[in-house]
Amino acid sequence: MPYAITLKCYIKSNAESTDVSGYHIHAAFFNILSEGSEETSRKLHSEEGRKAFTVSSLFGKSSLVSGRWSLDRKSLVVGRSSLDKNNLKTKDQRLRTGNEVWFRVTLLDDAVFPIFSLHFLENPNPVIRLGTIELLVKEVKVTGGKGAWWSGFSDYKNLYESAEPLDEITLQFATPTSFKQGDTNMLFPIPKLAFKGYLEKWNKYSGMTIRDSLLDGIDDSFILSQYELKTLPFSDGRAVIPGFVGTCTFKIKNKDKEFLRSVNLLADFSFFAGTGRKTTHGMGMTRRVISR
Repeated sequence: MPYAITLKCYIKSNAESTDVSGYHIHAAFFNILSEGSEETSRKLHSEEGRKAFTVSSLFGKSSLVSGRWSLDRKSLVVGRSSLDKNNLKTKDQRLRTGNEVWFRVTLLDDAVFPIFSLHFLENPNPVIRLGTIELLVKEVKVTGGKGAWWSGFSDYKNLYESAEPLDEITLQFATPTSFKQGDTNMLFPIPKLAFKGYLEKWNKYSGMTIRDSLLDGIDDSFILSQYELKTLPFSDGRAVIPGFVGTCTFKIKNKDKEFLRSVNLLADFSFFAGTGRKTTHGMGMTRRVISR
């Protein structure tokens, strides 16, 4: 069963800079797991291929209001969203005592959720350290619903059975997203590249298999009909990686219902799987947007 968990926190002490990266949230996640089960933490960390978790960047209170991404470079606290060194420590970017921030963790493996959640159930005032900054956790949300745009859970069977044969898919990329192609970074949501990651994670963790040949069908039948994207660099703590954020809409030429259900299933699953590279360090946070 995949989970998407949001954690609302408050800064415990002033920070003179925002030199907090996706690496710090990644490390904090494993520290929490290690306290509950060192074996699970080691196994997850050493896992080959597509990982069974993602972490987001750190967001300020006003970021992603109503689930919409503003494309504002100041929205991200983590991931140093400007390459201009003169702007890295501006007054607006500093983390101050009492500031509300939040981040997100998704889990694809049933075995991990009880260990991760127990940490917060057993500690009435849990504190998470990100480098030199301490966060006091005030709310851990797993359920979805109105206003809970980035949390939720669903078993794999329900995801499979609820997928609809829609011929239009809109995806929102809320943190910088990119795809590794050899020595270069692809800064555009090429359908086959995006869905390859969803398919591989689905096949690895759901217990159900979607044929790899689906990717050829995606390559042949997806048409980019609309997009609002902006490049946004991202720091994972060790390197600055170019990426993009925003939304894009694909029209699908292939009207075969089985094909449509499969690609819609994977689009729904992107909410848990993330998109592209370094989703375990804050990149590629994604959700499906459906207009009714």
